[in-house]
Amino acid sequence: MKKLVLVFSFLFVVSFAFGQNLITNPGFESWIVNGAGGPPDNWSLSGSSITATQEATTIHGGTYSTNLTWTTSSTRYLQQLVDVTAVTNYRFSFWVLDNDTGGRARVVIRWYNSSGGFISGYYGGYTTDSPDWQLLDSGIQESPATADSANVEIRVYDISGWPGTATVYVDDANFEEITGASINNAYSISGTAVDVNYSADLTSVDPADYLLTGTADITFTGATIDGSDSKLVHLTGASSSMVGDTTLDNIDDSANTTDYDFYAGIMPIANTNTNNPGGHIDNTHLATYQGIVSANDEYNNVWISDASGAYNGVMIYDSGFDALVSVGDEILFTAIRAIYNSLTELTIPSLLSTISSGNTPYGPDVINGSDISETLSADTNPGETWEGQLVKIQNLYVDSYVDYDYKCTDDGGTTYFHVGDNVDYHFGLFSLTVGETYQEIVGVVDWYNSGPYYRINPRDNDDQILPVTLTNFFAEFVADNLTILWTTQSENNNLGWNIYRGESDFALEEDNTIQINVGLIVGAGTTSEPTNYEFIDEYPVETNNTYWYWLESISNSNDTEIYGPTSLTIPEEEIIPPLPTSTKLYANYPNPFNPETTIDLAIKEGEIGTLSIYNAKGQLIESYKFEAGEYNFEWDASFYSSGVYFYKLESESYYETKKMLMIK
Repeated sequence: MKKLVLVFSFLFVVSFAFGQNLITNPGFESWIVNGAGGPPDNWSLSGSSITATQEATTIHGGTYSTNLTWTTSSTRYLQQLVDVTAVTNYRFSFWVLDNDTGGRARVVIRWYNSSGGFISGYYGGYTTDSPDWQLLDSGIQESPATADSANVEIRVYDISGWPGTATVYVDDANFEEITGASINNAYSISGTAVDVNYSADLTSVDPADYLLTGTADITFTGATIDGSDSKLVHLTGASSSMVGDTTLDNIDDSANTTDYDFYAGIMPIANTNTNNPGGHIDNTHLATYQGIVSANDEYNNVWISDASGAYNGVMIYDSGFDALVSVGDEILFTAIRAIYNSLTELTIPSLLSTISSGNTPYGPDVINGSDISETLSADTNPGETWEGQLVKIQNLYVDSYVDYDYKCTDDGGTTYFHVGDNVDYHFGLFSLTVGETYQEIVGVVDWYNSGPYYRINPRDNDDQILPVTLTNFFAEFVADNLTILWTTQSENNNLGWNIYRGESDFALEEDNTIQINVGLIVGAGTTSEPTNYEFIDEYPVETNNTYWYWLESISNSNDTEIYGPTSLTIPEEEIIPPLPTSTKLYANYPNPFNPETTIDLAIKEGEIGTLSIYNAKGQLIESYKFEAGEYNFEWDASFYSSGVYFYKLESESYYETKKMLMIK
């Protein structure tokens, strides 16, 4: 489940500004004497197979940048150790050009004590593939109480399936001590209120000092310092409602000469999707979201939606956030958009509040398997349309299984899609049976870069329904009784059955039937084994009349499904044929067959015969009992795959097995 190969690569170019431990190298222009093969002045590289070279063409500012290239799957970084003062605010930032799909960069600060012991660290978000320069900024970080130094690092990581080498360009690195009350971050908590976090305690605030610009110019009527945290200011009474859109906003505090860029308002989750028709936000700035948790892998992934339908779901990635929320929680939180292996994520989340619990997640939206076909490329619709959303695919056939991955089709093999384990790791709670057809499957959609393909990820076994599969349904006279008989190949949550009788084949449509069972006929619940049923119709009948019958299955959740009709004509008088004098099983015909074949058999007087049908593995798939008489039994194998089958007749005096072949 680990998302990154452990490859550190930090590139820093640093010089000291006396008096406040300032590192700054605009343009990475100060190089060591033996230059092109080594890192910038005062910086060092971690490990071999990584180079830092001067770059004069691809630059962000000044004359040069640093070309950082690595060729092995291990920790790599460019670093510099800097003296710091304990309990002091610092910020580390640099610009990165990452247009290489093989690697990523991130900003890191690691704090150490006077004896060189590691205390703690800050690890920022990752870059994404882009032709544009990206700013990686640690924000304001306070040094621990025992900190004596900080290792500032530009780390680089391989991504899963990388091609063996990667390059990023780094420029304009800056590590600075923050003095005074600077805005550390800001975020909306509603459409009319903003919380602002500062780097230092405040003693007084005035709402007139604040102005929000971006989508609109907005002022506030209220500004209060939080009662338990004097670094936190609550702005209320916005002059107009803040709109969660893709326009970047800025909150300015004129009293402290500080400002902060963020996305104001409650951000629609659709604005995180790569293919959202209205565009998407960037991967640098904070936004606030509200939605209902639809899945939680209880490790490091949580999925959330704020509406049903296209583009409205996304995955939250964090090692601890999963413990704070549960499926069905409606939550308010902040996060930064990121892309990892072509999958959109919300990273560095902070839970603001759990609004309510026990809600039904949005969806699932019904989609076709072709919507997440294995042939779709990353960031391609319709697959990208549903990435992060809870969806449902109906009437699917399980074709194969390899390494916690089911390959399925819902259109007879025209297209295939995959069922993955990104929620239920290694399918500890969920399973499908290869060769089986399922009524539906539910899960969240992701992009699986190791495929590569989109896939649906179920949460547990409740996310699949094996339908009631009816293999036989007929009516006949058995021992002078009008008897309804049926056989199921499988059942799922089947509470029971009702039987309806009418005097025409359209009687059910015209609501002109009678229910011939008084109480519910108990079903088999959930089973993949064949189940035989029979029920005697005790209602009056007339000779020469034809009667039609329908079966109704009722699930534990009160869902119903109708099967039939089947019919039987009442003879004028019952003709009783002579009973056979011996029990016998005859060869089926035709053989090979597709998909029906007839099995003739005879049961002598005084015996009961059992006809059993087995697959090529010797597993019993259907079984029928026959009283004394001669029978032309028609077997329908529509629900089974091509192959060899065996049929056996067994009675008190007889035992014989024969083979038949079904070819589709």
